Amino acid sequence: MQEQTDAFLHYLDQERGLSQNTVAAYRRDLKQYVDFLQEEAACSSWENVTEMTITKYLYWLKDRGNVSATLARKIAAVRGFHQFLLRSHLLDDDPSYSVQVPKAVRKLPQVLTIKEVEALLNTPDNKTAIGKRDKAMLEMLYATGIRVSELVQLNLEDIHLSMGFFALPRKKRERTDYSAWQMGQGSDISICKRCTG
Repeated sequence: MQEQTDAFLHYLDQERGLSQNTVAAYRRDLKQYVDFLQEEAACSSWENVTEMTITKYLYWLKDRGNVSATLARKIAAVRGFHQFLLRSHLLDDDPSYSVQVPKAVRKLPQVLTIKEVEALLNTPDNKTAIGKRDKAMLEMLYATGIRVSELVQLNLEDIHLSMGFFALPRKKRERTDYSAWQMGQGSDISICKRCTG
């Protein structure tokens, strides 16, 4: 069973180009699923998994206090995996196809007030190189909405100060795409170049 989950994770990483964090989440969810199949459902091969087995897994997760959003994510991983097995001709049917998943309740995110944003942006000490760097990073996060993991992967050559934008490499299959954001006038982003140069 491990051989097939490893192949699926390799497919997600290399062919679908998903982020390391996303692949890690799939890895954790599938490990839990395989552990359940082997220890709780006595399944030794993927052919033994039925729609009822997956439904039992869903209730097993729910009994352990998982909320509907977590259940939906874990079942999405299971479905994606079984579809992979079907497309790879390792299974003749997809036992997860008809499994009903509880709808995830979407909550609106908590937002900072204007005063909280100003306080956050004014926290770094502009008199030091590290403070200037931190301020530039906070401004970049705030202005663009990029993830922290994306920000820390940026290289100096990805930032084009003279043209007023930066490009973020995104792994897609066998090529790298770039998403670009324009930087506004008066931004402290230029400080980033002075700190690292």
